[in-house]
Amino acid sequence: MKIASPKPNCKVSTSRRCLSAMLIAAMGASSAMADRPSVRPTRMPTVAGTSAPPAATPPAATSQYSTEPNAVSQPRRPAINTAPSVAASPRYLRSSTAGASLEIARRLLAQATQEYDSKAWMSAENTAWDAIRHIGESIDLANVADPNQPSAGPNARTRIEMAKHAITESRDFAGVYGAVDAAAIARMARSHQTKLIDPASASTVTANEATDRYLDFARVQLATIAGERIEAAQALDLLAAVYLGRADASTLPSETAICMRRAALQGQPNNASLASRLGMHLADVGLHDEACWALQHSLSMEFTPQTAHALVAVMQRTGDTTGASQLVAKLQQSEPAKQPQVFTPEIVELSPSEFASVSKSVMSGGAIVEGNPSPASVAAAPSNAIRKPTMEGVPASLASTRITEGDGASGQVIVDGEEPKQPGVVRRFFGKFKKPW
Repeated sequence: MKIASPKPNCKVSTSRRCLSAMLIAAMGASSAMADRPSVRPTRMPTVAGTSAPPAATPPAATSQYSTEPNAVSQPRRPAINTAPSVAASPRYLRSSTAGASLEIARRLLAQATQEYDSKAWMSAENTAWDAIRHIGESIDLANVADPNQPSAGPNARTRIEMAKHAITESRDFAGVYGAVDAAAIARMARSHQTKLIDPASASTVTANEATDRYLDFARVQLATIAGERIEAAQALDLLAAVYLGRADASTLPSETAICMRRAALQGQPNNASLASRLGMHLADVGLHDEACWALQHSLSMEFTPQTAHALVAVMQRTGDTTGASQLVAKLQQSEPAKQPQVFTPEIVELSPSEFASVSKSVMSGGAIVEGNPSPASVAAAPSNAIRKPTMEGVPASLASTRITEGDGASGQVIVDGEEPKQPGVVRRFFGKFKKPW
């Protein structure tokens, strides 16, 4: 019995062949893309986050090896961390010191003094302010170098700028550019950097009160600087003298000078000269009570006649005659006793001709006839008159001398009016034997 074999399914075999061809083609394409470096995918760099990096883990064991010959012998260098530590205080490289800034301020102060002596008011003012700024910088640098120094309020440079702005803005109330009423004061107070006056209540403030507020604020700021450095007090006193010497009405010279000297004395209360100058200035403007206190404070440290006389004048103006009398008595005791004057003759230098004109004649005999007298004058002259020829150009020491004629060896010089002396007998005898050869 013949068994018939099943016929193969043509559709199934054909689909298998197509699938195999597609797989082979896909494998070839992937291998070709792998060989091209531009098509290879690359890993993107990781983005640095603000969170702390994870703890480092040891690398896993791998069977691969590096093709570098020294990869195993050279250890991997750790990365250098340049970020500042949060726990430690930051430290910086300094470019200046307190001593250097103070030395610059001293040189500027000497320059400002020279400019003041030359009456270069604007230059002296600018140089003095520069000196004060360097003094403030010196104070700030000293405070930074000392960590134990308490920092209360603004630093020195800020105080100086605040005082400078207050002094400049106080001049707006001087009325130089027009009348200053309540509306003007409110407008100025609103635009000023120094916020001392409320624009809403400006109607109750006068121009003089506004000026005093601004200058008093500047005094408080500058007194702090003067208390730190004696050079600051000297610069403030120099600025006061500059403003008074310049005498510009638009700068409020007297008011500004009083502000400067008050700040200087408040910073250096043991300075007698500062107290004396402030007291005299206050006495000139009529502030007698404060002037009396300043002058008495100066005399308590150093007694000077000039300060004492100024205090006597203030006491007399205020009606304190008892205190003025006591101070006058003290002045008289402190003054040295006057020594009696000793009159010394005055020494006058005279020429020979002047001396001869004022001296009496010491020559004996008759009158001397000058020059070539005429016959009438000779007849009128006494019989014993001696004719004296005029000897012009001959010194006075030789005009009255002559050499005797005769023996030239003797060379006897006689004075006019005297008879020559005859040698003695012995001298005449030995005189014949001179030079026998």
